[in-house]
Amino acid sequence: RDIYSGHSARPLFARRTRRMYDDDGRWWSDSPDEAEAISVPGLPRSIHIKEDLRFGTGGRVWNTARALVGHLAEHPALISEKRRIIELGSGTGLIGIACGMLLSAHTGVDGPRVAVTDMESVMPFLRENIESNGVAGAVEAAPLLWGTDVSDFGAPVDAVLMADVAYTDAYAELAATLASLCGPETLVLHCYATRKKDVGQLFFDEIKRLGFTTEALDLPSFVIGWPDGWANGITLYQHRAPPSE
Repeated sequence: RDIYSGHSARPLFARRTRRMYDDDGRWWSDSPDEAEAISVPGLPRSIHIKEDLRFGTGGRVWNTARALVGHLAEHPALISEKRRIIELGSGTGLIGIACGMLLSAHTGVDGPRVAVTDMESVMPFLRENIESNGVAGAVEAAPLLWGTDVSDFGAPVDAVLMADVAYTDAYAELAATLASLCGPETLVLHCYATRKKDVGQLFFDEIKRLGFTTEALDLPSFVIGWPDGWANGITLYQHRAPPSE
């Protein structure tokens, strides 16, 4: 899973955990208490992320999250003026933590402007990653169950970020949450990977039914340097909510 820059074969992050694979060839980790240093061009420093598969697929960092972080690092102005940024299905918190670093580096921070959200059980895991990266002043963890009330988040928010969240039977609840959080001016960035059983298409159909439009964006330049096949099927989308009635 090492990511390489487009300029050399040097890994962009140092692996600090042992790896093993289960009988189906799926990645697993036998040392969930150690962190990895993830470097993305444009970030002021590496992000130290603990992965823990006791939280299922949400407990690891996926290439879609790295790609979305790369896009934000290449275009920090996208979020520099945003006051309320929400990450849905945060898992490890990589994307929200990267936002906190970018906001601190480019604009200074006068209180949390990024909320990383997931199920209540994930909150201690998320908060540990936030604190270990020194961005607690910019980023906070908050529970959010898709399909429930979002009034505590001050909707409409300024930006919604998400990666690898569409693979769920709760696609309608996810779409409803997105619609509840967004206004016509909300920036919505969604990094998505097509897989063999592409159940994610149900989410795209649902947000289209809700009036959203979708545009594919260019992937960040550092993705070009990834090993062959690592970016296969990954697309970065911008969704736009319908105009207010």
